[in-house]
Amino acid sequence: MRDNTVRTLANWSSCILVLLMAVGTAQAQGADGAPVPMGPPPAGEPPGVCVVIDPQRDTLTEQERMAVRGLVLQAFANEKIAVNSSGTACTETYVVSNIKLGNTINVTMSGQRGARNGRSNSLDDLPNVYSQMVKSLVTGAPMVTEPQLSGM
Repeated sequence: MRDNTVRTLANWSSCILVLLMAVGTAQAQGADGAPVPMGPPPAGEPPGVCVVIDPQRDTLTEQERMAVRGLVLQAFANEKIAVNSSGTACTETYVVSNIKLGNTINVTMSGQRGARNGRSNSLDDLPNVYSQMVKSLVTGAPMVTEPQLSGM
C-alpha cells in the first residue's frame, strides 16, 4: 500500500512539474493557428521539436492545452530529442489535437515523422498516451496498446 501511495505521489509530482513548465512556456496562437510566442524566447535556447495545439479541432480548455503542450514536449525530451519550448527555432513541428467525448479523449499527433492516433479514458492517462505516441514516432515502431477485452 505504501509503495502505491509513493508511486501515486511521484506521478502527481511529475504532472505538476510539467504543468508548471507548460504554463511558463505557453504560447498563444494566431488566427491562422500559427504559434505566437508570449514574451521573449529563452536566451540561447537551441533549435528543436516544437509542439502546436490545433485550436480548430481541440476541445480541451486553454489551461489543459497549455499542460498538453508541455507534456508532449516532455515526451520528446524523454526520447532524447531536442525541444524548443519557445517555438522560435523549430527543426520539426508537431500538431496535436484532443477531442473529448464523455470521459474518452481521442488524440491526434502529426508532424514530419508521421501521424499517430491514440485514445485515453481520462485526462489522468493522457501523459501515457503522449509518451507512447512520441516513442512510436521517434522509433518508427507501432504503438503499444493494451489488449481489448470483449464480451464483458
